Amino acid sequence: QGQDVMDDWVRPAYRDASLLNLTASIAHHFGANTGHPPLAEQLPLDRVGRVCLLVVDGLGYLQLQRHLRNGAMPLRRARLSAGGPTLRRITSVFPSPTAVALTTIYTGCTPAEHGRLGYSVYQGRSPVDLLSFTNLDTGRRLRSPRVGTVPTLFERLSAQETTCISMMPAELQGSPLSRWHQTGAA
Repeated sequence: QGQDVMDDWVRPAYRDASLLNLTASIAHHFGANTGHPPLAEQLPLDRVGRVCLLVVDGLGYLQLQRHLRNGAMPLRRARLSAGGPTLRRITSVFPSPTAVALTTIYTGCTPAEHGRLGYSVYQGRSPVDLLSFTNLDTGRRLRSPRVGTVPTLFERLSAQETTCISMMPAELQGSPLSRWHQTGAA
């Protein structure tokens, strides 16, 4: 009672502990710059030549902790207990829909910088679906959607002569948004 609803909200920690900083840490490790600081708690990447970033959409830190406690992930729990990998709590972005968060991961830019603030935006006077780049008024696909306003992480890394490979479910491959996210990766 009397408590502001926003008091419980998790705000993005863009300075040192968010998806934005995770991407900056990976980019920095390979000599690229996103214009944002890396994670405050450094990733253990010394003498590491390859990085695999696995994105599990919708699996939050607290959910993962609960699964580990409940025994749903015995192999992961054993690996964590053995002292190898660690879990770190970081924040997402705002707004936080998948398309927005993935665009931050794939560009190293805040939503305000990359401009993807949801699943649809207005381009001129028409709403456009950002997943299919379809004009929602006419149902027509845009010939040349204006999407590449910022370079992707893969483009930044390729400029540093770092080979990038991206894997995703077949049903997502080839969509206009996925093609843009993957620019610079095999």
